[in-house]
Amino acid sequence: MVRKYFLIVSSIFILAPGLALANKGAVTVDPSEVFEATGSDGKSYTCAPVESDYLSGKQSKKDATLFTTWKVLAQNKKKAARKKSGSKKVKLKKSSKKLKKKGKIGDAACAAGPGGGGGGGGETELCDSEGNVTEAGKTQYGIPSNLSASISGGSSVYEANCVGCHTEYRNRTFTELREEIAKSPMLFDSTDIPDEALANITVYLNRFTCF
Repeated sequence: MVRKYFLIVSSIFILAPGLALANKGAVTVDPSEVFEATGSDGKSYTCAPVESDYLSGKQSKKDATLFTTWKVLAQNKKKAARKKSGSKKVKLKKSSKKLKKKGKIGDAACAAGPGGGGGGGGETELCDSEGNVTEAGKTQYGIPSNLSASISGGSSVYEANCVGCHTEYRNRTFTELREEIAKSPMLFDSTDIPDEALANITVYLNRFTCF
């Protein structure tokens, strides 16, 4: 009896690390809220609501409620690389970079939410290589077509008016942000934050889905 108990306990300790590694960084999601979106590379990405964002990642085949973002998977590979050397270290680093790139494209595709369609090709890029919002980006983020905006411009406005007061209101449209900043304690109107400045902030707060 003692021997049998010992074997059972031993098996748990042997299996537990493997299970923990497989689910490392996974979050619990409602399977009914998981959807597919097409990225700018033409590939399909699995999306799920993670905190306040729609992010791309991998849904567990054994448990549909477990979802791990590509960003977390890339970080796991990077951490694993630190413990290795030689060719294994190089291989893990390359894998981490690929997953990180996959996450950027996938997150941009997922950002619009269910039915958003994601990117269908180069013409649907939301920002150009310098971080300036494109026409597709203006449509995505609800920025008036007569305005121009960039991530760098939004960073400056955000640093001057928002840092230290609250967390970032990510993935909000131009109109949603206008309504948000009008509330207490900010009480900013178009005189305090002109449309051009708000357009820049909008792009900055959507920077993780812009490429």
